[in-house]
Amino acid sequence: ACGIADELTRIERQILDISRDRALKNKLGQVELNERQMKAIAYLQKEEKITNKNFQKLFPKFNRKTLARDLKDLADKKLIRMKGEKKGVYYELNI
Repeated sequence: ACGIADELTRIERQILDISRDRALKNKLGQVELNERQMKAIAYLQKEEKITNKNFQKLFPKFNRKTLARDLKDLADKKLIRMKGEKKGVYYELNI
């Protein structure tokens, strides 16, 4: 139970950090993101890019198509931008 509580606290902190991110808020206003999308943004704030494969490693229990839709939704919301082609596709922060 303690591990779950710690994880929820960590996720809550991530949500607050992202909601406080002025560049993001100024660009888009309030944006609704699911937990996986928030984790992708947090990952991109530390790393320069994320691939579908990286994202699948963060969420191995989710279907790859679901995860690809999450990244596409972030791109549609202009939070990230897609670079590359076919198997070389990766995403970068767009802020």
